[in-house]
Amino acid sequence: MGLTSDAPVTMVNMLRFKQPDGLEHYFRYGAEIAPMLQQAGATLRYVGSSSLYVIGDGPRPWWDIVIVEIPTPEAFLIMVTSEEYRVAHVHRAAALDGAELIAMSPFWCTECSIDNDMPDADGNGPHSVGSWMHLEYAGSNQ
Repeated sequence: MGLTSDAPVTMVNMLRFKQPDGLEHYFRYGAEIAPMLQQAGATLRYVGSSSLYVIGDGPRPWWDIVIVEIPTPEAFLIMVTSEEYRVAHVHRAAALDGAELIAMSPFWCTECSIDNDMPDADGNGPHSVGSWMHLEYAGSNQ
């Protein structure tokens, strides 16, 4: 399923930095794109290191994850095709030994309460396993 044009897009960046100075280059990239993200209406949702690789075969493929939500795919495309982004991207390329960028479409829960989005002590609630039967892709006509 493709991205819905009027729904937010969540960009999941899985990053592996070059040693010894990849993180320094990435911080410079981040500083240069921060105004572009703000102009696009983006929200930084998560930045963190993977301290434990729980499931998977082989060596840990990424060290850090950055998650950014952008109001629409169009806003993302406008940003990454700008001349300013092209200039800033040089620092991202210098920073990374490996990366994956995944564009995610949101799920909509047809029977979930926004006011109560956490499961209770027994695991019941909008995001409990039982609630998965009520999820739909954004823009779904079903």
